[in-house]
Formats: sequence, structure tokens, C-alpha cells
Amino acid sequence: MRNERFPPDDPREWMNRARSNLARARISSESPEVYLEDLCFDAQQAAEKAIKAVLICLGVWFPYVHDLTQLLTLVEQAGQSIPPADSTGKKVIGLCGRGPLSWPGRTGNVGGI
Repeated sequence: MRNERFPPDDPREWMNRARSNLARARISSESPEVYLEDLCFDAQQAAEKAIKAVLICLGVWFPYVHDLTQLLTLVEQAGQSIPPADSTGKKVIGLCGRGPLSWPGRTGNVGGI
């Protein structure tokens, strides 16, 4: 079943996209034909889009980046606590990707809409 679509500045659309990437990562993990880095890309995208949904809900402007650590820092600066990712206390490290506000020719920053 498909999710209801929302405008790209709506946090619900970012969560829809995050769920979609996570579903693709889960499905891909069952196929030996899928490269591990492609599976990781979708998992990272899911995390990135979910964090951006939180930032939009908080009314926090965020730069057009794909660095999870930078995005989580913005969440913390907005007064939200982020638990450690593992027993070492280290936070998540970001990769790169695209969000629903990415389209050809778009430059600059998004968020806090």
C-alpha cells in the first residue's frame, strides 16, 4: 500500500521517504545481487530523511547536506537529546544522498520551512 503524498516541505513526506528507503534496504538485504554499499546507501538515506523530518518539525533550518553527524548536532542544538549509537558513545557518521527537495538545477539550502 502506498503512503499518502504530502508537499516536500511537510515532515510527513520526509518520513514517507525515510520509510521507503528503509524498506528498499531491507528488501535489498535479501538479494545476493545487491551490493552492500547500495544497501548501506538506502539505510543512510532513511536515517537522513528521518532526521530532517524532525528538524522541520522543530522549525530548525538545516543546510543542504547529507552528513548525519551535522544534522544530529542541529537536533541537539534545538534542545533534543541524542542517545549514543553504540557502547563507545560515538554518534552516527554520515554519507551522502538526496532528499525529496532535490531536483535538477536546485542549489542552496533547504529546511526550516
